[in-house]
Amino acid sequence: MTTNTIELTALCTSFPSNLVDHAPELFTVFKDYAEVVRESAEDALSPRLYALVRLAAATAIPSPALARHALALARTRASEVDIAGAVNAACHLRSGAAIAYGRLVFKLMEDSGSAPPETGARSQIALDREYMTKLRKASPRPFDAMARLTTARQKNNVLAELDYELIAIAVATVTQCVYCLEMHGNKARKLGASDQQIADAVHIAICARYEATLCEWSDVSPDANQSFK
Repeated sequence: MTTNTIELTALCTSFPSNLVDHAPELFTVFKDYAEVVRESAEDALSPRLYALVRLAAATAIPSPALARHALALARTRASEVDIAGAVNAACHLRSGAAIAYGRLVFKLMEDSGSAPPETGARSQIALDREYMTKLRKASPRPFDAMARLTTARQKNNVLAELDYELIAIAVATVTQCVYCLEMHGNKARKLGASDQQIADAVHIAICARYEATLCEWSDVSPDANQSFK
């Protein structure tokens, strides 16, 4: 099976006929969008990194059906070490998004009338750090064990730094973590990522969310014959 055949199959199996029959133009437009995203990302990121970003996004959603197709494509373009790195990145980044938002439970428990006024980005960053400190003080042993995940990831990261940050942007788009998007977007920029590379990582995630939703519909709908070409 060629790379192009795998990519075509990955898209076409996500198009249930019982949806397409009612709005064929929508799926034609999406197919065109997905193809443009693939072409642009393969040019700006490389075919290898496109496949790895797509796999990480599918894993992070998570969508088993889409991940299987993404894995088939990744195996034609990347090594097993790269694939493991992309999946490990998705695991770490999903938990990272939970950490970023989990600390805010302490903000939400506060009396809003007693909270200090927020005067800008610097004050908000300082406040967020205080909430992270409260999370650690509330249960230090789990927090410290959690913190070792980051250290272990950094020591065992098999991906190039820029590859990891672009994967992180896609996964952060999937998890809708604004903290992760800010951090990894800035890191990617410092490592030399172009606006197009960053934007293409976001578009890969958008496509993955669309495809994954269609895959889920196919799983729950008995008459969802995937016949759209």
